[in-house]
Amino acid sequence: MHSTECGFSTSTNFESIATKDTNGNVQTPGNYEWSVTANTLFVDKDVLDTDRFDTLELLEQYLAQEEVTIQFMTNIGQEVVIAGNAYMSGVNFSAPTEGSATGDFSFQGNGDFTATRLPTVGALPVISSSSVIAITNGTAGTRATTASNTPTLYELVGTIPSGVTINATSGLISWTNAVPVGNYLGAFIRVTNAAGSVTQEIAIIVT
Repeated sequence: MHSTECGFSTSTNFESIATKDTNGNVQTPGNYEWSVTANTLFVDKDVLDTDRFDTLELLEQYLAQEEVTIQFMTNIGQEVVIAGNAYMSGVNFSAPTEGSATGDFSFQGNGDFTATRLPTVGALPVISSSSVIAITNGTAGTRATTASNTPTLYELVGTIPSGVTINATSGLISWTNAVPVGNYLGAFIRVTNAAGSVTQEIAIIVT
């Protein structure tokens, strides 16, 4: 659901032709192939989140051999988007006893891809607040989220303990006095502005 690293690759098939006019072979470009890979961190999906796919949904598409539409974005000011139709060609999961479950997904392009340069709309948000939120069970509190470049939306996604919420407009994180004790890894703050969204992984530690 949350890609930590993505890759795009394309290669063109060439046909070598020997002619009497050259000592070396002449290369004639033919069709090309392209593929996309995504390294992913597994997190819980909000039932209202229709823009992302969780692990089960991706597996269902893989088993059904469904053609999917994918986009690869450079995410530097969102200036380049590569898009096309593809089939999921491989899935690899890892679920260690301690730590977060991860997965690698491979997509094989089907037909052409397009590359589009988007208009410059400013810089993405930069989150500078701490990636650790320390909470004492039995004590309510708040913590501000600091981000630059005029954020318009703040969200908490992933593994969030009950009682912890965020103000979507101000970014203020607050919690009640009854947050369950535990170390909540796989939690994220997502900050959005006109240029797009950035995500910061956080650790919520409740003692």
